[in-house]
Formats: sequence, C-alpha cells, structure tokens
Amino acid sequence: MKKNVQTIFIIILLISNAILLFILIGKPMQGPPAPERFLVKELHLTEDQQVTFKELEIGHRDSMRQLLDKLGRAKDQFFDFRNSENKDSIVQIIGTLEAQKDRITFEYFKKLRTICTPDQKELFDRIIRKALRGNPPNNQRDNPPPRRKF
Repeated sequence: MKKNVQTIFIIILLISNAILLFILIGKPMQGPPAPERFLVKELHLTEDQQVTFKELEIGHRDSMRQLLDKLGRAKDQFFDFRNSENKDSIVQIIGTLEAQKDRITFEYFKKLRTICTPDQKELFDRIIRKALRGNPPNNQRDNPPPRRKF
C-alpha cells in the first residue's frame, strides 16, 4: 500500500513538472518593446516614414558601434593598472568620445524628427523630453529619494 502511494505521488510530480516545463518553454519571453518599435507605434509612422526611420537607425547603430568600440579601448587603457602613464590624456579622450556619443545621438533624433509631420513632431518632442528626464513619478520629482548612509 505504501509503495502504491509513493508511486502515485511520483507520477503526479512528474506530470506537474512536465506541465510546468511546457508552460515555461511554450511562452516566449516578453520584455519591454525595442525603442524603435515603440517610436513607430507611438508616432504612428507611415510605411514611407518607417523605411526612412530604419535607414536612419542602421546608420546610427553603425556610428555608435564604432564609437563604443573606441570608448571601450580607451577605458581598457585607463583601467590598465600596470601602466600609470598618460591617465590624464586618456581621461580627455574618454570625455571627447562621450561628447561625441551625445552629438551622434542628438543628430540621429534631429534627423528622425525631420521625417515627422507637425503633429508627430509635437508628440516626438514630448517623448524625448520624457525619456531624458527618466520620467520619475509625480511625487518623486519634487522629493528626491533620501541619500543612503554607509
């Protein structure tokens, strides 16, 4: 009798594990939408606008990838503790590259804005302002979180 109960219990556990695996594997993981899809959806871009947007996006990604590679190499040099020379010049290079990142991003959004209709431009400006602020909840705008004490 005891052996039958154990067998039934094991079968129930196997079935429930199989069902759980099916549920977890069967559903694709969904994260937040990509920024590109978000802008296309929120701005209600036309097909022509979407084609131009995609071209701008590809160019922007290529430019940023090259810049981020340079930035990574500069930071690797900076954090090379075996070599303590030229740290100030490397910091200046990193600062210049960071500024270039902002310039490239600004130019990308400026070009993207040019393909928008006047109504879309107004909405685009609101979206960008919100993104730059980080969109804190209303009650946190006036009251920043308390500082942690270590």
